Amino acid sequence: MSGATASFDMGSGQIRICSSVEGNPGQTLEKLTHELTHGALSRFPSVDCFYDEGYVDYSTWVLAHAPIYGEYRQQIIDAAAYNIKMRRERAMKDFSDYDRKRWAGGVFASLCLGPMILHKIRMSKADGNFNW
Repeated sequence: MSGATASFDMGSGQIRICSSVEGNPGQTLEKLTHELTHGALSRFPSVDCFYDEGYVDYSTWVLAHAPIYGEYRQQIIDAAAYNIKMRRERAMKDFSDYDRKRWAGGVFASLCLGPMILHKIRMSKADGNFNW
């Protein structure tokens, strides 16, 4: 119903991916990267989709540019960009606070932190500072 194509269970660490992404390696990798990023941030407070999803959407886009994805790198970059595009479209329809906050969180992360978001999060974790 919500249109979610993947989920991460904080309790078990299980990732579920919708069958609609089957056969699309870029989108599959984007969803896995997104959900694994949630796992990496599990000690941060999960109170607002501005951070919980917006920061993760943008972090996924940054991570998509890593050379580790090899021949699928452009596909995951395209899938991450498409995800952000869809987040913007949903936000602009102004149907839900969730959609507006999620997109705004990603925009804020991109403008305020840029690609250094990964460094900031890594340093916060190393310092034991689990605040956004």
